[in-house]
Amino acid sequence: HNRGLDDETIKYFKIGFSQTNGKNTIDFLKSKNFSLKTISETGILNLESTPYRDTNSGRIAFSITDRNSNVIGFSCRKFRESDTSVAKYINTSSTKLFNKSTILYNFDNAINEANKVKYVYLLEGFMDVIACYRAGVKSAVAIMGTALTQENIQQLRYLKAEIRVCLDLDSPGQLNMYKIGKQLEESGLSYKFVNNDVDFTEKDADEILSKYGEEKLRSYLTNLVSYGEWLINYLRKNLDLSLLDGKRKFINSMIPYLSSIKEDIELEYYITTVSKITDLDKKVIINALKKYNRNNKKDDIVSTDYTETPTQVKKSKNQVISKLQLAEKELLHYMLNNKEVVDKFEVQLSYFITPEYKDIANLIADYI
Repeated sequence: HNRGLDDETIKYFKIGFSQTNGKNTIDFLKSKNFSLKTISETGILNLESTPYRDTNSGRIAFSITDRNSNVIGFSCRKFRESDTSVAKYINTSSTKLFNKSTILYNFDNAINEANKVKYVYLLEGFMDVIACYRAGVKSAVAIMGTALTQENIQQLRYLKAEIRVCLDLDSPGQLNMYKIGKQLEESGLSYKFVNNDVDFTEKDADEILSKYGEEKLRSYLTNLVSYGEWLINYLRKNLDLSLLDGKRKFINSMIPYLSSIKEDIELEYYITTVSKITDLDKKVIINALKKYNRNNKKDDIVSTDYTETPTQVKKSKNQVISKLQLAEKELLHYMLNNKEVVDKFEVQLSYFITPEYKDIANLIADYI
């Protein structure tokens, strides 16, 4: 209630509370003739920890449902902010029913809504989906984690609606939008980005609603741009275009997108725009584009601190890896050897920049 949710919203999203006395949950399920083994397979009981109790006890429970509205897992948030001794969130571990890489939060409710309005918002968190609902935008889903998986893309394809990408406005959220834009471009789905050129500092839908109200949130959500326009804003914010190096990185970052454009008029528009922004002749951009296309449109790589730019990288046998990659490799090593590190990763970080390491981390977490 303090976060602005009324009882109707709480009921609609199946938000609950797990009793502080976690033994009650287990005793209740046992009274319904469920064995401890079966209860543990739902992800709410750890058989290695005694006395037996609900692993989510004392937490707000966000129900995770499948496309038929059956509850298949939970994401449980600590109730009292003052309690610094526990993790903010605990998520159901992988079970026979629950695998976060195959789930979009609120997908069951979005199916009918997307069919009516012909669009669906792709968001980053549960509270952002709920904020949209409170503002009258019911066709919205959230990714479970930080990556959009191929299973998620198939789910979005099923909706037969325009995808409107709206992740957090902070650096990790915007970097993730960059990656998702590339995925959606390759998928052939119809999509738009919510404009990242804003006049406020709040980072997500929930914060915007809390600070400014429903009208401001709706205005923000309906200010849509193409991926190219969003990318230009993104790069201009993070590169010093007064320097030659900044201009070079800007062009190198735009080239993969330019190479995907099919219409001559659209391509001409973006080449002209990039030329004006960098104050370089259009021939420079055209030559860079031709060179990129000759090299078979190889994938580009993104750095989080913006000191490096998405550019084509040729891998060699003795390729030097960055300090970031070394740090991520070391974290993977600790995750493989210590379950507590995996728990901390899921709660506090849950994100890798290097795609291969991210996949490995998710596999380790799912296995644990």
